[in-house]
Amino acid sequence: MKLEREYRNLKVTLEAEWIGDDLVATIYGGDSPHVGGISVATLSQSKHRGVPTVSVSTISVPGHKEYVLSNPLAERICRELRCTVTLILGIHVDDATSKDISAVSSLAEELITEMLSDMIGRPN
Repeated sequence: MKLEREYRNLKVTLEAEWIGDDLVATIYGGDSPHVGGISVATLSQSKHRGVPTVSVSTISVPGHKEYVLSNPLAERICRELRCTVTLILGIHVDDATSKDISAVSSLAEELITEMLSDMIGRPN
């Protein structure tokens, strides 16, 4: 699956692919697409509460803050699709303001929402 949006004439792309029962998704774009943060979310049964819990492991490239967005998004995907998720995120906007960061974050969330609505209920 591939979805795209634009912000200030900058393309932001989400690509997602099933690998067996696991999902790998990338969100990249802006002025300089890259890998800034990687979050892996896994679902397990809590031994103490008997309910499903999500654990998120993170790799953050030094100097990058994408993990702030990739962690909760990976957790959301994991909870909704009930699978292991690897989310790779790298969006760079030159001279980004706080408004730019907020807009790009919202755009990434919108892409995830669209992806989930397309995937929920469909076999992988």
